[in-house]
Amino acid sequence: MSLRITSGSLSKRLLCVALILAAAGLFLSACSEGGQVETAPPVTLISNLEGTHAVDDSFREFYELLGGERILGPAISPVQQTADGSLIQYTHAALMVYNPDAPAVERFYLAPLGLELGVVEPPVPPTTPERGAYVEGHYIFPDFQPLFDRLGGVRVVGRPLGEVHFNLQKNRYEQYFENVGFYRMEGQTAEGTALLAYGAYRCDRTCRSQPPQNAIIEAHPEVAAPFSDMVNRLGMELTGYSLTEAYSTEDGKIEQVFENVILVADANNLQNVSIRPLNERLGILSDPPRAPSSDPSTFFYEVGNGVGYSVPRVFWEFIEAHGGFAVSGPPVTDMDHSRGLFHQCFTNLCLEYSTQQTVRPVALGYQYRGFYARPQVVAEQPPQSEVTNQPPASGQGGGAGPEAPANEPQPPAATTAPAAVEPAVNPEVSGDIILQVWTKSQAVAADVPQEVGVRIYANKQPLAGAVPVVRVTLPDGSEWSGSFPPSGPDGSTVLQIPPINALNGTLIPYQVCLDLENGVSECFQDSFMVWGTP
Repeated sequence: MSLRITSGSLSKRLLCVALILAAAGLFLSACSEGGQVETAPPVTLISNLEGTHAVDDSFREFYELLGGERILGPAISPVQQTADGSLIQYTHAALMVYNPDAPAVERFYLAPLGLELGVVEPPVPPTTPERGAYVEGHYIFPDFQPLFDRLGGVRVVGRPLGEVHFNLQKNRYEQYFENVGFYRMEGQTAEGTALLAYGAYRCDRTCRSQPPQNAIIEAHPEVAAPFSDMVNRLGMELTGYSLTEAYSTEDGKIEQVFENVILVADANNLQNVSIRPLNERLGILSDPPRAPSSDPSTFFYEVGNGVGYSVPRVFWEFIEAHGGFAVSGPPVTDMDHSRGLFHQCFTNLCLEYSTQQTVRPVALGYQYRGFYARPQVVAEQPPQSEVTNQPPASGQGGGAGPEAPANEPQPPAATTAPAAVEPAVNPEVSGDIILQVWTKSQAVAADVPQEVGVRIYANKQPLAGAVPVVRVTLPDGSEWSGSFPPSGPDGSTVLQIPPINALNGTLIPYQVCLDLENGVSECFQDSFMVWGTP
C-alpha cells in the first residue's frame, strides 16, 4: 500500500529539508559506511496505474527544491516502502529516497541509478583545464555546469562516471553521473540542458509514463574481459560505448562491436587484441593518394613515391592522443568538407570535426552491427518467401520485408517539415502484441528512400487492418511521421520514408508504434544509416 507522512510530521520534515539546505546545499548521501556507493534497493511496485502520479507528501519539499517537474519530470510511480523501511518514488529522471532512520542531512537523496548503465570510465588526468571543471577524475562539460551547480553539485548529482559523450543515435551530448545524467541536443545552447530518463529506464514497463524521446537511455553491454584493457588505454572517447556482447565470428575471432570501432581477439590467444579494419567491410571507397597540400593546417601522411593524404592537424592531434596511426590505421580518403563538416576516413575508423569545434569519431559501429552482428539479435524472421537479397536488416524482423504494392501511396519527397499523422483506427486487441519491424537496407544513400516493413501479431495470430505509425528523427532534430497502409491478412504493411539529406555515417533513429484502443501503445525503436552518398 502507499505510505504517507501525516500532517503531524510536517514540521519535522521542513526542519529536515532546512538542515539539508544549510549543511549540504541540498544534499543527501548515498554512501555506505565503507564508502562504497550502494545501488538502489530492488522493489516491486504494488500499483500498476497508468501514466503519472502525484508526488507524495513525503517528497514534496525535496522534489520542489530540486526543480520539481521542470527538472526531474513528473512522478511515474506511487510511493513505496522498501525492506529497510525507506520510502522511494520514481520520476522520469531519478529515484527519490527517504530514509527516516538516517541522520537529518542524509535522509533525502537520489539513488545512484547511473551505476547500473555500464558507462563507468577510468579517471582522466587533469591536464586540460579548458575542458571544464575537473571533479573526482573527470571534466564536467561546461554546458552542463549551470544545472550541475543548480542541483547541488556532487552531493546531489553524484560523481561523474565518465567524460561527455556525443550520442549519434540520439543526436545529443550526454554525460553520466551516479544519480542523474545530463544531455543537450546538437545545435542547442547550454540553456537546453536537461536530465536523462534514469528513473524511466529503471522503472521500465512497470511505470507506464513515456519520458521525452530525447531523454530516453539504454544500458550498454559489459565490455568483455579480452577488450577491457584496450578500451581503458584508448579511452571511450575513441571507442565509444559497447553495442553488443562479445561473440564468435566466422573467421574464428572473438569480436565486440563498439560505437566507433570493432575490437577483435584471437580465439586461441585472447591477449592478442586488435581493431578490425572497417573501410573495406563497410564499402568505404578509397581516394587515390595525392601530392602534399600547401595548407599549413594539415599534416601529410605519405604512402609512397611522394604521394599520400593530407590530414587536418586537429585530426592528427586526436589520433596521436589515442594511440597514433597504429590505432586509426592509415588514411584512406581525402579530407571532405562538402556537407559543412570536416570528415575523413582511416582504415579502422572515421573522424569528423563537429559544430562544437571538437574532433569525434563517426559511430560506424551501428552500421557494422546491422551488417555483421545480426546473429546476436534474438527475434523471429519474416517468412523466407518474402526475404530478398538485401544486406541484413534492422529491427526484430532481421531481414528485408515484402515488396511494396505497386499502388501503394508514396510519401512526400521533401523532409523539411514534419508530416501530420491522422489518429489511426486500429482493431480492438486483447492479449500480447508482437511487432516485427525491418528495413529494406541497413544503410541508404541520401537521395534514396528507405522502406520500412511491419508485421503485426495479436495472440500469435496475424492482425489484419492495423495501422501502425512511423516517426523518424531527422538530423536537424525535427520529426517526419507517417501512417502505414492497413495491414493485410498476413499482418504485414510497408511504407517508404522519403530521402534524407545527411552526411555519410549519419544515424537516423525511427520508431514504429501501434496505438491500441485501451490507450496503450506498443512501440519498436531502431535506426538506419545514411551511407553511399557521392
